[in-house]
Amino acid sequence: MLDTLFLQKNQLTGVFPPQLGNLTMLKSLDISVNELTGEIPVDLSGLKELILLNLFINNLHGEIPGCIAELPKLEMLNLWRNNFTGSIPSMLGMNGKLVEIDLSSNRLTGLIPKSLCFGRNLKILILLDNFLFGPLPDDFGQCRTLSRVRMGQNYLSGSIPTGFLICLSCHWWNCRTTTSVDNSRTRKSQRLLNLKG
Repeated sequence: MLDTLFLQKNQLTGVFPPQLGNLTMLKSLDISVNELTGEIPVDLSGLKELILLNLFINNLHGEIPGCIAELPKLEMLNLWRNNFTGSIPSMLGMNGKLVEIDLSSNRLTGLIPKSLCFGRNLKILILLDNFLFGPLPDDFGQCRTLSRVRMGQNYLSGSIPTGFLICLSCHWWNCRTTTSVDNSRTRKSQRLLNLKG
């Protein structure tokens, strides 16, 4: 049975083929850097073995379907530089396997769901260049596994959750004010940004 499908960096066009949902043993799916259009079909909910999903740099649109969050083994989700709209599915945070989420350079709106912090293994969270607004959830201060966070070029406001001050390494880019904090316990540098409007 097919468990790996890499078709990245081609000139593939047309809508995202829902038939891919029939490849139930697939572990890695990479169709990035093409010209696919349409929405992510809910048929992908059948990919229960999927670990890697790379769909970045296409022309996909619509909302990110909640069924993506229900893939029980998914660890890496890269959907950046498409035209996705709507809000970030709150169910993404319920997936305890996810290590990396990159939804940057889309047209996502709304608040950042506090449930994104509920995953036990999330290390990389990139929401750069969208239309997200409001404060960072206080729960983000409890995200001890996060090592890389990028949320610049949005419309975030409010203060930074104090818990970020004791993260091992939280990196913020495209910020208005950058402060370096020396943590003597970890001997690591943190870069924090002022998200006030």
